[in-house]
Amino acid sequence: MKKLFVVMLAVVLASSISFAQDMPTQGSKALFGYYNGGAGLGVRYWLSPNMVLVPAVNFAIDNTTTKATVTGMSDRTDNSTTIGISVGVEMHTMVSSVSPYFLGGLDFTTMSTTTKYSVTSPPANGDVVEDSFSSNPFSLYGGLGFEAFIAKGVSAGLEGRVGIAFGGGKSTRKTQGATDQTSENSTFGLSLSTTAVWLSIYF
Repeated sequence: MKKLFVVMLAVVLASSISFAQDMPTQGSKALFGYYNGGAGLGVRYWLSPNMVLVPAVNFAIDNTTTKATVTGMSDRTDNSTTIGISVGVEMHTMVSSVSPYFLGGLDFTTMSTTTKYSVTSPPANGDVVEDSFSSNPFSLYGGLGFEAFIAKGVSAGLEGRVGIAFGGGKSTRKTQGATDQTSENSTFGLSLSTTAVWLSIYF
């Protein structure tokens, strides 16, 4: 899906790059939607002729049910939710039909996953009934991108990021007939490449 979107974006850019339009200036504003593994929405606000403030929110929800194949067993469910808030700044090296830029910013993300296992009803003592995990990492990132104006008041972009994530979280295991086991965990890691594609509408 993501590869198809990128290909479609490239075709649109190639066929539309000759559109004549007004370039954004200080005070220009746009709403945009993007995809980087999850969907997101944000605002682009030009602080100066070359600097853009980009606050955004993103979200991803995945709920899966696996039907039990044995009579008397419950279905397995896997649920995950991710919600993120980011504030970024773009520094455009030039403002034209295709405008390359450097970017940097800060993300905060809250993630949670819950797995309910297929067990007998009622569960037998010692059966692992549920595992859950939560994490709330911050991420500092930088990268490169470009904004291409494909029609009057409409632009599309593609960017790549490198980031460092750090934060904490919690894991819990529920076992029938036993006390829940909870452990704290920490997050620290390097994200070598995160690619986002986006489409914005100026107003």
